[in-house]
Amino acid sequence: MEKIEVNGVMVELTEDQVKKILEQTKVKDAKEFVKKEILEILEKYKSNVRFLTENCEVSNYPTSRFEILDNNGDWLFTIDYDSKKRWFYYSHYRVFEVFRERYSINYYDFQEVMKSILGEYLNLKGVTPCRLPGANQ
Repeated sequence: MEKIEVNGVMVELTEDQVKKILEQTKVKDAKEFVKKEILEILEKYKSNVRFLTENCEVSNYPTSRFEILDNNGDWLFTIDYDSKKRWFYYSHYRVFEVFRERYSINYYDFQEVMKSILGEYLNLKGVTPCRLPGANQ
């Protein structure tokens, strides 16, 4: 048993309870770090946009569908604000795998973070983010 002080009260916890609390804190921290970094990526590359037609071909004119690329021109995200079929795709390798390795975040926690970003910052509430696991994605 370990004794800790919580709001001025001494509480006894088993070793398993302490481990569980520390794990929950680690997951919460990882989610916050991932959210912060995804928002930084979106901000950093917001000018690296390629507009797409309904057939996902490059458009010379602004459309509701666009890709966000990194500085090397590699694909990171695709967003479609079309009112009939809104969606959001992200690269499995260039986005999810980077954060999985960096923060040991699992797919379900990552999806939770992405849904939060979509709803709070991109006006895509209710849209389920999808990862694309292609060879060059």
